[in-house]
Amino acid sequence: MHPPGVHSNLSLLALSNAPRLRPAPDLAARAYASRSPFVAHPRPAGDVFCSNAEIRRIGERLLDHSLPRAEWTHAACCAAVIYFMREKPEMDVKHRMPTMIRAYDAATGAPDADPARCHETITQVMLHVIQRFLTVVDEHASLVDAVNLFLRSPFARIDYLLLFYSRERLFSAEARRRFVEPDVRAMAR
Repeated sequence: MHPPGVHSNLSLLALSNAPRLRPAPDLAARAYASRSPFVAHPRPAGDVFCSNAEIRRIGERLLDHSLPRAEWTHAACCAAVIYFMREKPEMDVKHRMPTMIRAYDAATGAPDADPARCHETITQVMLHVIQRFLTVVDEHASLVDAVNLFLRSPFARIDYLLLFYSRERLFSAEARRRFVEPDVRAMAR
């Protein structure tokens, strides 16, 4: 039995023989509780976000550059991508996200040496991974459940990318500036 929001063919997500995703067993119980926008729920262990509104706020504040720099994390970036892909499909997030991040970086005065600045290769690969991930998540699953499911998966971890890239190549200045192809193993397209 799979929790609400997750297709039974979850193994189809195997991105170039990646480890199989195992959804957390508490997802079904939280799916019902998270439907009410008027109830504040404590953050379950392992979850990054508590509500759909919290995720939408990150996405909208990224767009208008009002998101505090301290809140711009890898998890926030993944949440914004899932929000845009699910709720703003007209946005063409795969093409616009790097530009949005660079505009946000410039507007918030992020120094060039800031590791949270736009990293083109990581951004492009994570966009691809998230897009593939969303193909196995039921379109009726709540936004917060889809985001937290992704963030609990091995696919959300930056070290997952090291299955495809050497550390030297992934974290090189060239990979930060422009997309570079994997040098360890090709990713499924």
